[in-house]
Amino acid sequence: MKQNHIIVLVIVAVVTTLLIASGLSNNDFSVDILNANRSVDFRYAYENPGKEIALSGTFDSEHQVKYDPLVDAGITIFYLVDSSGDTSQVFFHGTEPQGLRQSETVMISSAEVINNEFHAYSIQLKCPSKYNEQNHLNIESE
Repeated sequence: MKQNHIIVLVIVAVVTTLLIASGLSNNDFSVDILNANRSVDFRYAYENPGKEIALSGTFDSEHQVKYDPLVDAGITIFYLVDSSGDTSQVFFHGTEPQGLRQSETVMISSAEVINNEFHAYSIQLKCPSKYNEQNHLNIESE
């Protein structure tokens, strides 16, 4: 390769790197790439409306699950307690997940705050293991 070609390639590489780096720090993106795989809490979610986030917590059994397919078959409403102890109403875009009420942990991998409401699009449930020592003791005591 000629020296001119090498210089042009280096300049293109530097410009491309700068464009990518400035794009990652741009607050106009709806997805926070740096926090996409990190679980956050409700406070962060409400302080950053419109950003796609991940969150995990426990199902709040103090409130009822609301799912009425005659009114809106695409929405399930329930309450979740996050890792900081804050509780929020969750609008899940889907039918009520099987095992929601019995789950140990609710992991929301795709959610955002819209109009001061927490909307979840993808949920995974971690259910109690039948091999859990505490569950084993409860079974024996019954």
